[in-house]
Amino acid sequence: MAGYKLRRQVVIEPYIVDFVCLEAKLIVEADGGKHLEQVEDD
Repeated sequence: MAGYKLRRQVVIEPYIVDFVCLEAKLIVEADGGKHLEQVEDD
């Protein structure tokens, strides 16, 4: 990723995100179908 670093399981209140790249302001959620059950929370 051209020198960018991804961090895993980062707390960004009130969430815990799967991956984040702070330099690129990118968040990746990779939980699959889990979020279909909690749409309002997400």
